Amino acid sequence: MKKIFAFIKYLLWDFSGLRFVLEKIRPPAKRPPNERPPATFMIWVFGVFGVYIALFTIASQRYENNLDRLENRTNAILVLVSKDETRKNAFGLIPKAQNTKIPIEPDFLDPVSSITSLFLKKSEINK
Repeated sequence: MKKIFAFIKYLLWDFSGLRFVLEKIRPPAKRPPNERPPATFMIWVFGVFGVYIALFTIASQRYENNLDRLENRTNAILVLVSKDETRKNAFGLIPKAQNTKIPIEPDFLDPVSSITSLFLKKSEINK
């Protein structure tokens, strides 16, 4: 039973990085020679995961904004095509809308698609 509590204490105090954070706030007077320095692994894991979530959110929002802009342009062209007096000019707008490039759709479980979505665009017609 004592080993279980020692393991739980290790997970919550040492492995989680809580001891590291508290020692940065209030440094110990002197560390005993046989004591290990505090672990920072979980802090790094959560930090990297947080940065990835932020990048995915930016990529997803960028994709959605460009897709909405393309949908609005398409709806406007459809309205112009439906009227007899603007139909002739509306057909000239269709090729430009077809060649509009939007970012690649990011996928949360595919980090490569999220990163490439930030930098690359593809044509909607080639989808």
